Amino acid sequence: MIEHAIVSFYFMSMFSVCKSSSLVSVLISFELSSCSVYMLICMLTSKTMDFFFLSTYLVTLVCEGVLGLSILTSMCTTPGPLGSSMRGCSKF
Repeated sequence: MIEHAIVSFYFMSMFSVCKSSSLVSVLISFELSSCSVYMLICMLTSKTMDFFFLSTYLVTLVCEGVLGLSILTSMCTTPGPLGSSMRGCSKF
């Protein structure tokens, strides 16, 4: 039953990726869909929701969040004078 909810959440997230006009909302929706796929994989491989399942899923969520934030911050910074970086998020 919960597998159906995760799959429908994945498709709703991917639909919002297709319908979004802002780059930030596309990135957030893509991260949510990736996390739902990872949760489904963890649920299918683990028979019970034990400590291994929860720790694997939490590590996956943290890695996805760090990856998304690094992509977002790399899009918002431009090289400045003397190696510094200047913020420029006007493209969002």
